[in-house]
Amino acid sequence: MRRGPETQQHEGLTAPNPLMIQFFTWDCSHPTMSWWKHFESEVPHLAELGVTQVWLPPPNKAMVPHGMGYDAYDLWDLGEFDQKDAIATRWGTKDELIAAAATARAHGIDILIDAILNHKIGADRTERFTAVPVDPNYRLRDLGPPQEIEGWTAFDYPGRHGKYSDLKWTHHHFTGLDWDQSTKTRGVFRIASENHQGWSDWVDKELGNYDYLLGIDIDHRHPEVKKDLLAWGPWVLETTGAMGFRLDAIKHMDRRFLLEFIKNARKLHGRENLFAVAEYWSANVNLIKPYIRTFESLLSFFDVPLHYNFHNASKAGSKYDLRSILDSTLINFRPGDAVTFVDNHDTVSDTID
Repeated sequence: MRRGPETQQHEGLTAPNPLMIQFFTWDCSHPTMSWWKHFESEVPHLAELGVTQVWLPPPNKAMVPHGMGYDAYDLWDLGEFDQKDAIATRWGTKDELIAAAATARAHGIDILIDAILNHKIGADRTERFTAVPVDPNYRLRDLGPPQEIEGWTAFDYPGRHGKYSDLKWTHHHFTGLDWDQSTKTRGVFRIASENHQGWSDWVDKELGNYDYLLGIDIDHRHPEVKKDLLAWGPWVLETTGAMGFRLDAIKHMDRRFLLEFIKNARKLHGRENLFAVAEYWSANVNLIKPYIRTFESLLSFFDVPLHYNFHNASKAGSKYDLRSILDSTLINFRPGDAVTFVDNHDTVSDTID
């Protein structure tokens, strides 16, 4: 698996140990330039520090102009089309992203695309369809009979006019949602109209079935969904010049689809060693082990258990036995599949007093 360039181009320095940096936080911005331009200006310094990979924020169009991209509206819009009241994303335009990635590549740094494949948010219109309310704390328990609800599930992408992809998403492409517009009711609803298969069985078993996380949950078993997302993977790599992915929220997605997504991107992008790292958020290494085995070393995983060991050590101070810092961690179980980290954008506010 590719873990960064074989060598860095500046001053002939080699980089035997890959070093990734996350180049964003929840509240980051620049007063005078786009974030992509700001990143491009920092590339030479990052190369001097020995950085070999940069994890960039989701480049897709969000539901609002300043959305981070995790509120994913259109994966095929990288800041090119007038949609959601803006052409640029929070981070800048498509052309600025491509230019920044090229500069990074020239300095021996690989770009990782943050791929938001679990859900969509910010539909263009509502639809009426049949759904079943389920217990938010145990998703396999129905709270009532099938009923008609109104959901924000229709994604028409009027500003893109079918460029790159002509798929218009409807409730048929999703498994669930958390809002009934007609009754103004919040909850977890499993879509149950004709031909719907319900939640995927190939997800984490937390809450009985953790297929649904937020927004409008994508059904990765639907043939049109699979075709669209499998095409997007190689396209976004070729378009941006990125060399791999960070995969968001994989415990909520069908494992069979994710394995196909990685294999397809490797095949069509022409890189059998394509790097990808996944977020499976759990402090319990035993829950992550089955995923590691499923992906056959095609996918690395952030070492979340090690993050929690670091956190516990920081709180315990001199009382912490550093000989146990690697206990029950991915780096201890499968070092070749582990990506270690201290904090990321999701942890800082929760773990630092």
